[in-house]
Amino acid sequence: MTKAAQTTTTETETETQTEAQNTKKLRILITGAGGPAAIAAMKSLRAEPSVELLAADMDPWASGLYLVPPECRTLVPAGAAPDFADTLLAR
Repeated sequence: MTKAAQTTTTETETETQTEAQNTKKLRILITGAGGPAAIAAMKSLRAEPSVELLAADMDPWASGLYLVPPECRTLVPAGAAPDFADTLLAR
């Protein structure tokens, strides 16, 4: 490899690393975390390093809540509850 090619490769690697450090993770909130579709989605999304996965459910024993770290879990009221949206937005 020539010196110019090595320099270009190094510059490209540095730019890629800088971009990765500067990009914010995409925050995805999965509601109904105990349901099979939510669990399947979370298992797929948690493999993606650019995603911060949050799980919410009204049942504290919902299995999907335990697929994310404790700080990423949220208990929410029923969807018909007046404070449902406020609880989600506070997250």
